[in-house]
Amino acid sequence: MFNSMSRTLLVALPLLFLAGCQSKPSVVGKWTVPVEGLGTVDASFEANKSMSLKGAVMGYGVTIEGTYQPGDTELTVEPKDVTIQGEIPALFKDAAQKEIDKLKDKPVTFKATWQGADTLVLEPLPGTPAGALNQTLTLTRVMNQGSSSPSAQSSRAQPQPKSSPGKPETP
Repeated sequence: MFNSMSRTLLVALPLLFLAGCQSKPSVVGKWTVPVEGLGTVDASFEANKSMSLKGAVMGYGVTIEGTYQPGDTELTVEPKDVTIQGEIPALFKDAAQKEIDKLKDKPVTFKATWQGADTLVLEPLPGTPAGALNQTLTLTRVMNQGSSSPSAQSSRAQPQPKSSPGKPETP
């Protein structure tokens, strides 16, 4: 015979187990990242653990490709290839190459804190080399990889139609 306490436990235990099994958000997807000194960078994290960052420095397009490794409370990125679009003037070429060499094949680990499913705050751990990756970065999801989730859709800015003063807008 089951008393009411036993019945409650039979119902509550599976629910508690399921609640504990909820998965953490995934970094897989497309993100925007405001980076001090660079403006907004587009980031992409793929399910196969590859990643890319695209932005601009002094008017030149910069693409960083590499790998990432998520952890429970950390995210490690390792740039493998850094390319600059456009011809860099000879005066800046050596300095640009030194900055590229600082990034390539050097993993950087961040403390990762989720703020909901579509915002990830990355704080550099002590010992992170100086540069663009040595600052707190707030990633905002643009879209989930392979889907178009409602939360991802609502986080994107929707273009507003332009209207001329004195003229009514027509759909």
